[in-house]
Amino acid sequence: MSTPDSTPERSDELPELPEGLGLGITGMLQLLERLNEPEQRRQWYADAISDEQYPADLRNAFAAYSSEDERFEPGELVQWKPMLKNREYPADGAPGIVVRYLPEPLRPDTASQSEDLDIEIGYLTGDQAFVVFAYSSARFTRWVE
Repeated sequence: MSTPDSTPERSDELPELPEGLGLGITGMLQLLERLNEPEQRRQWYADAISDEQYPADLRNAFAAYSSEDERFEPGELVQWKPMLKNREYPADGAPGIVVRYLPEPLRPDTASQSEDLDIEIGYLTGDQAFVVFAYSSARFTRWVE
């Protein structure tokens, strides 16, 4: 173990941060990963548009998004339509459950998303907590087991 005035005994040991800083090493690494996300997303996009299949994929995604809206009932299981998953959860191919349609669609207060959010969908987190978020119903279809 090292003391504040010495260097770590092993080269792979990182020094501890002052207690009042608020982030441990793990938190700082997660923060750095998040700061790198925009660059990773730009690279993924550049890779995607350089693929000759991109125009066909783009047309297919548009067709799925603009297809006639399905109407879901509360309690019905749904999943992302192919190529329309724009959030981390629910996982691709995993079901979410329709909670309700919103009386008035929400318009996100962000420049990165401009579609109306008109449905609330819930899912269970890894620790079995039921959470509910608003989504665009145009991105979902009935769940297929």
